[in-house]
Amino acid sequence: MKVGQYPMPSARVPSRIEGRLGASAEFYRKAITSRNEGYGIASVAYFRRVIEDKTSELIDVVADAAKAYGIGEEDVTRIRAAKNERIYEDKLKIAAQAIPNVLKPDGVNPLQALYSILSGGIHTQSEDECLQIADEIQDVFDYLFDRLRTEIDERSTFVAKVKGIVGKRGVREQT
Repeated sequence: MKVGQYPMPSARVPSRIEGRLGASAEFYRKAITSRNEGYGIASVAYFRRVIEDKTSELIDVVADAAKAYGIGEEDVTRIRAAKNERIYEDKLKIAAQAIPNVLKPDGVNPLQALYSILSGGIHTQSEDECLQIADEIQDVFDYLFDRLRTEIDERSTFVAKVKGIVGKRGVREQT
């Protein structure tokens, strides 16, 4: 037990993220617990396990985001097709090629970046470096597993409402 820290670090997974992770929430909890106990390599390994378990779902989230941002159906289909690859790196490679630039902050594929950072941590980084990685990527996890889905849902609802208003009122788009 770490003495002198108040409040004690929590290993509780926020309910909104736990709901999105399903059975993988236990790995997420173990990643946080390992991080809080100072086991960086273990934390990074558990975070990577969550990514591996949820990659197909994340590909769906990215495909839904692409659709919400008006990306063509052909590109959305290519993104979803990445789920059918057996080799994990191939899934990421296909998804990386298909993900539209609007969903790549500064040209970086978030799925590929997370997996690469976590793999590098497991295989080449020290315990302290892995603790730093775990600290840095938790927000990225939260964004990918919760906020991105929420943003997509809100955008889709907004677009549907605007289209409904436009259709009901007979307003034409200006070009």
